[in-house]
Amino acid sequence: MAGERDLRRNAVREHGVARCINDWQDMPSIAEVTANFTYLRWTGYHDQFVYLGEVQDERVADLQSWAETVRQVGKRLERIYGYFNDHYTGHAPTTVNQFKTLLGLELVNPLYAWPQKRDLFPELEE
Repeated sequence: MAGERDLRRNAVREHGVARCINDWQDMPSIAEVTANFTYLRWTGYHDQFVYLGEVQDERVADLQSWAETVRQVGKRLERIYGYFNDHYTGHAPTTVNQFKTLLGLELVNPLYAWPQKRDLFPELEE
């Protein structure tokens, strides 16, 4: 089994394929870099929330830990792509901005990206 795993790992590295670093209930989070970029998926727990329109679980300690992981892994990469699912905290756009704050990155007000969906972001109304 370990031999097969090493073969796969070497093959993805050889071809510049990025391994997904994830935070999902059914898979271990392994921050392994196999290319000059990577992508992270914060999936969460699909049965945790009934409503997906507001943050219901802050997960501050988890986000702080992931921010440190991104800082460390980012030292070796040209680019990092990240995708938050609504199931991670209950509301992906808010979680993205919380995470960007931890990393010292510029925030994006989702009202500017989706002005027709103002009702989705009542806390951001001016």
